[in-house]
Amino acid sequence: MLQRDTIFATSSTPGGWRAILRLSGPDAWTLALRQTAAPATPPHPGQIHSTRLAHTGLPATLLQMKAPRSFTGEDVAELHLPGSPAVLKSIHQQILAAGGRQALPGEFSARAFFNGRFDLTRAEGIAATIAAENDLQLRAAAQLRSGALHQWTAATADMLANLLALVEAGIDFSDEEGVSFISPAEFLRQIEAIMLRINTLIASAQRWERIDALPTVALVGMPNVGKSSLINALTGTARAIVSPVAGTTRDALLAVMPVAGSPGIRLVDTAGWEQGGGELAGKMKAAHDRARDEADLILWVSAMDQPQWVAPPRRGNDLWVMNKADLAQPGQKLPDGTDVFTSTRTGEGIEALRTLIVQKITSATMIGAEYFTINQRHRRLLEAAEESLQRARDNAGESMGQFPELLATDLRQALDSIGQISGTIAPDEILGRIFGAFCIGK
Repeated sequence: MLQRDTIFATSSTPGGWRAILRLSGPDAWTLALRQTAAPATPPHPGQIHSTRLAHTGLPATLLQMKAPRSFTGEDVAELHLPGSPAVLKSIHQQILAAGGRQALPGEFSARAFFNGRFDLTRAEGIAATIAAENDLQLRAAAQLRSGALHQWTAATADMLANLLALVEAGIDFSDEEGVSFISPAEFLRQIEAIMLRINTLIASAQRWERIDALPTVALVGMPNVGKSSLINALTGTARAIVSPVAGTTRDALLAVMPVAGSPGIRLVDTAGWEQGGGELAGKMKAAHDRARDEADLILWVSAMDQPQWVAPPRRGNDLWVMNKADLAQPGQKLPDGTDVFTSTRTGEGIEALRTLIVQKITSATMIGAEYFTINQRHRRLLEAAEESLQRARDNAGESMGQFPELLATDLRQALDSIGQISGTIAPDEILGRIFGAFCIGK
């Protein structure tokens, strides 16, 4: 993909009435012109030139785009012609004989990347657009192509580079008494700001691998707070077994809450949180943790007949539900921070809870200017950067004065991880995997 020869491919859908033959490289215009009865003097770049194919006389259209103002950053020519497979095969053979080369999958986009026309996240947006199967995936792909993630990456890398420069300046002047470019307190402040930025993206970004799945809400709480009853009330079914005996739910149960105009929202009824050991308790806890990790929204459920309320460790978009409102005692103090009070026996608060769930899920899963969609590669690199920064923060007290080289190493590793997201620093193996997923002619 790093060669500078002229490549070509049919970049339109096979079987159509019209076909687009695209060429890119130093001889793109010459090779395209040979296939037509066009004059030797080319039209102005960007103009559409009507002509005919040299060997068949069929009508065709020629377009020329000069470097660097083209998609690939090279000279590009497009030949629009009838979509006859026999005609296309003949022209392919003639271009090959004249020195052109059949493009590899993704090679046009790879050349655009290597020529600085866009970064790696935008290239992934192109691949995602090609593979999209629904409107939500198309919107997420458009968000990647827009460069929003690239802008976030560039800003984060700039913060890291500035911090690294201050640390390395301190190393260069370590022999100068009294010279300090950054204090330990300022170092910690900056590194924690960068970590918060990364952690916020990991926690709030839409996961690409789940973008076509139903949004998921997990109900979490102590045994016998009425999670199963809430599931039944919200879905209008008897999917979950209800019993006054604590611990009836022993595994994660699934049900779909109907929502007008959408496929619905998946509700996960998790096992009640219990202390203790044993194999069964371990398996229940594993199922519980898995449901929480995969949920777009968590409903922390408590009950009015359980006075040992503990404020749940909520994320920004979670809800705290106080169930069994019908069992409230006169004058009973209600906990601060509760989002909604419900009773599956009287129906109190059920519609309000359903409305809140839809609002929160819509907010959590929408694709907009302030939201990001990240894939597994992005997530892995973000987590690697976070680990490197965690080490630097933990070692700052010991290493700031005595071993600043260790801090610089951690910061460089974090910067490398962030840089790989947009392709500023990208191993060939990563690039090959990304562009290899494209189709021919893209």
